[in-house]
Amino acid sequence: MLRPNHKGDTLAGDWQEIAPSDDDELPLGLCNGIYVGGSGDIVALSDTGNTATFIAVPAGSVLPVRAVKILTATTATDLIALY
Repeated sequence: MLRPNHKGDTLAGDWQEIAPSDDDELPLGLCNGIYVGGSGDIVALSDTGNTATFIAVPAGSVLPVRAVKILTATTATDLIALY
């Protein structure tokens, strides 16, 4: 389930391509979900500091998580942060 964004919407009003990084947070901050263009694992960091690996996320899906960082151990490709 997507949580409302800063405008109170649950739909994405903005988006940004993701370059996985162990150092840099997502360019627009905390996202409401991640579009996955190429299947694989996604290693995400939450705004509370928890890390999780989402295994075998299929291509063409939206992972409904709020994340501040996507780590370089991620194998999924063509990721887009939804805001």
